[in-house]
Amino acid sequence: MDAGSGAGIYTLPAVPSSSAAGGRPACVAQATGSADALDTLDADESIRRLHAANNAPPEILTDLEQVAAMRSYRAEVGGKPLRIVRGEFHRHTEISSDGAGDGTIFDMWRYGLDMAALDWIGSGDHDNGGGREFSWWFTQKTTSIFNVPSAFTSMFTYERSCNYPDGHRNAVFAKRGIRPLARLRGGAS
Repeated sequence: MDAGSGAGIYTLPAVPSSSAAGGRPACVAQATGSADALDTLDADESIRRLHAANNAPPEILTDLEQVAAMRSYRAEVGGKPLRIVRGEFHRHTEISSDGAGDGTIFDMWRYGLDMAALDWIGSGDHDNGGGREFSWWFTQKTTSIFNVPSAFTSMFTYERSCNYPDGHRNAVFAKRGIRPLARLRGGAS
């Protein structure tokens, strides 16, 4: 809690770097050698202890325990081991007119890596900032920068805004360099 304000706001402590994690934040999972399993228990436990040492409210510690439980869960379907991954496709940034309150694109990546401890995230900015080429290039560039192989996947995404009644769609690309889709006009056919 922020003792100075008396407002009951919990300030998240900075996550220290770990030399065992190759200098990456402790919250970033380290691969165990197999592509389908991440050893996140040590990272999750270190985050829980960090928050506990800083007198985090019990609900934050409960959330961290639930994240650790999800990450450790494994199921076998059709002879293939599967695990739960957590992420978000619809986070807006300053690139979208309705995203200014959510922060910058850099805030989005740090939120995914540190605050929410997600396994993946993708920008949901509308038409990559109104279809501007620079906005799409910039979004792709930051997507590449924040990708941490075997630990955190930054997704090449945006929200394709379409006129009523077509609605909006999250566009997802498997790789960098694909141009945004044209905006649909005139409704469904």
